[in-house]
Amino acid sequence: MACGARLEHGIVPGMAEPRISGKTAAIVSWLHRQALKGANVDATLEGLCAQFLAGGLDLDRAVVSYLIFHPQFDGMTFTWTRDTARAERQAATQPDIRRAPSPFFHMQCTGTEELRYRLDNGEDPLPFPLLGHLRSLGFTDYLAFFQPFGSSADPRLWPDMPVGVAMREGITGSFGTTRRNGFSKRELAALRVLVPPLAVAVKAAATLEMAEILLGTYLGAASGRSVLRGHVQRGQGQVVHAVVWYSDMRGSSALAASASLETYLATLNAYYDCVVDAVDAQGGEVLKFTGDGVSAMFPFEAGTQAGRMPVGSRSRRRGIPSTAWERSMPSVPRPGRPRSAAASPSTLGT
Repeated sequence: MACGARLEHGIVPGMAEPRISGKTAAIVSWLHRQALKGANVDATLEGLCAQFLAGGLDLDRAVVSYLIFHPQFDGMTFTWTRDTARAERQAATQPDIRRAPSPFFHMQCTGTEELRYRLDNGEDPLPFPLLGHLRSLGFTDYLAFFQPFGSSADPRLWPDMPVGVAMREGITGSFGTTRRNGFSKRELAALRVLVPPLAVAVKAAATLEMAEILLGTYLGAASGRSVLRGHVQRGQGQVVHAVVWYSDMRGSSALAASASLETYLATLNAYYDCVVDAVDAQGGEVLKFTGDGVSAMFPFEAGTQAGRMPVGSRSRRRGIPSTAWERSMPSVPRPGRPRSAAASPSTLGT
């Protein structure tokens, strides 16, 4: 189903705000504390579902999802099931998100804040493939929510969206049960009350994690952590004892002259992936990409032997692992071994 298509049933344009009382108030307070301390999304979802079960709510599945800023992915989903009692993380790209019609994608495209479907009527047609799958697993009731932030994703980052359709930012999620007759009215009221504080806790955790990922990607893991800890004033820094690494891709100039721009950039990106994996595997940290060159460091404790670093010798002898290259660029010949500056211990200011 395309975004904006009308559903025959199940739409609630805006979620009501029932009064908070009893056990629900205690869970709201707990969610606020989770948000304040920046608890991970999986821990928050697992804790919330455990409280539901302890309070007698017969929940079998719960999901939260949101858009992310990430070098490789565009969305993140956490799915909790009663069988495992764990929230499993799954990253998604834009093609993944758009591939199959889903309640979450529909709500983010249309701004619909709630969808509810009874699944225990086997003859009732369902608009999304996911709902048919849940019905086949014995689910009887499904409540999905969308808590909007009031903003939309930059359309330049979502160029394949239909004309006039914006990808709204917010937290989407759902609750499902296999209990006969589904959720009661009282349970539905409690779930609706908990959507806003749950969304706040998820947004707080997601924002912190995205900051860590982006700073780690563009500044390096150690420098990114320093920034998040408040080391942001000009001249602030620390002395780091490290072995410095530099390598570039042999044959890069010849490839740039003979290959198309698309092939060259794809080759360079694949080369970066392989080198970064090798550096990470030995406890190093990439500092900078310059042209086809990679600068990295391998920190060590002052007064210890810095020679315990096999990357400079082993990786240079082996070059790019053939299996890693074939997985990244199966149609492009593997480049020669990278040149590596075998570095002596140095002192870096960060």
